[in-house]
Amino acid sequence: MERVKEERGQTRHGGDMTRRPNTVASTDQRGYRIVEAAEYMGVTPWFVEVKIRSGELPALKLCRHYTILKQDMDAFLDRHRAALLDKHCPALTQRAKCQRSSESVDF
Repeated sequence: MERVKEERGQTRHGGDMTRRPNTVASTDQRGYRIVEAAEYMGVTPWFVEVKIRSGELPALKLCRHYTILKQDMDAFLDRHRAALLDKHCPALTQRAKCQRSSESVDF
């Protein structure tokens, strides 16, 4: 049996083994896979999957993969940003509310 020297990037049968470039998901696409969504939101893929399974983050299951829509991620981040501010910085949110109410009052 004769061995054929394989060239880099090709299989024995002549197929191409080039890899996709490892890039961050672009912000203009509509649907993201779990890893891309995690990069977009600045969290781990595990966190994204947990939130999908709990129903907090809507996702479509196509074939065997989840697809998360950009507007769903943005809405999720907005909800959680407000909740985190209320929980961890009540003085900050209270001060902001006071400033907003004092701005609308005319003396």
